[in-house]
Amino acid sequence: MPYYCCPSCGVTSYSAAGHSSVGTCPDCMAPLGGGANGALPASPALQRTLPARPASAPEARRALDALGLPEDARAKLALLVSELVTNAVRHAGIAAHDPVALDASIDLLLTHDEGEMRLAVRDRGPGFTPPRKPRARMHGGLGLVVIDALSKAWGVESNGHGCTVWCTLDLPAAA
Repeated sequence: MPYYCCPSCGVTSYSAAGHSSVGTCPDCMAPLGGGANGALPASPALQRTLPARPASAPEARRALDALGLPEDARAKLALLVSELVTNAVRHAGIAAHDPVALDASIDLLLTHDEGEMRLAVRDRGPGFTPPRKPRARMHGGLGLVVIDALSKAWGVESNGHGCTVWCTLDLPAAA
C-alpha cells in the first residue's frame, strides 16, 4: 500500500487501492507531489500545533485517521492522544481570562522507529514531577493511570519553557 507524506502539514496518508494516485492531503488539502514510496516515511509520522482548548483533543484524534494503522492500534493511540492533549489543555497553567490564552498552543508529535511509536505532547505550563506509580484520585486523575496501563514506557520532561509528557508503544507489524 503506497504511503504519502504531506509536505505542508506532515500528515502521512495512504492509497487503499494501491495503484491510484493521491492528489491532495486528506487533512489540510495541500497538493501532494508524486512521492508514493510504499513504506512509511521517516519520522515524524504526525506533527501538529493545536490551540490550548478542549476542542483540540478531538482534532488530534481525527488527525490519526490519516495514519495507515490497524483499527485496534489506532483506537489505543487515540485514547493516549486524548489523555495527553486533554491533560496539556487542563494543566498548561493558562487562566481563562489571561490574554495570553488566546495564543496558547500545545504541540503533538508522533514518531516511529524500529517497531516503536513515540507520542509526545508539549504545553507551555510549569510541568510536574510524575508519581512513580499513578493512582486514580477521587475527582478525576485517571489520565496518567491510562497512560501507564496502555504504554510501554512514559515520562515527563519539564524545563523553564514548558512540559512534555511522552509515551511509547509497539508499532503493529502490519503498519
